[in-house]
Amino acid sequence: MRDLDSLVSLDHPARSIWGLLEKLDLSEFYGSIKAVLTRPGRSTTDPRVLLAVWLLATVESVSSSRKLERLCQEHDAYRWLCGGVPINYHMLSDFRTAHRQALDGLLTQIV
Repeated sequence: MRDLDSLVSLDHPARSIWGLLEKLDLSEFYGSIKAVLTRPGRSTTDPRVLLAVWLLATVESVSSSRKLERLCQEHDAYRWLCGGVPINYHMLSDFRTAHRQALDGLLTQIV
């Protein structure tokens, strides 16, 4: 069985998107996280992951969170961005709604 990293070519746009997001100040997206390392509870999904899948989806003209959920389950590049961790449509939709202005601004600058 091949590992996730070997399923996505080195020149795939998903890798470029991830590299770009690693360089940007995304503090606006992290400010609303309520999870704290010193307290029990479920950890949050990294906003960088959610941004990356939405950015790749935007580049590929995908705007439905349900379709994006399927891509995150079935498409190698999206699975690579998610690190193999399942992301559901509700999480994707909630993230887009909660960060609409910041997300629109970021996507406008990048795309």
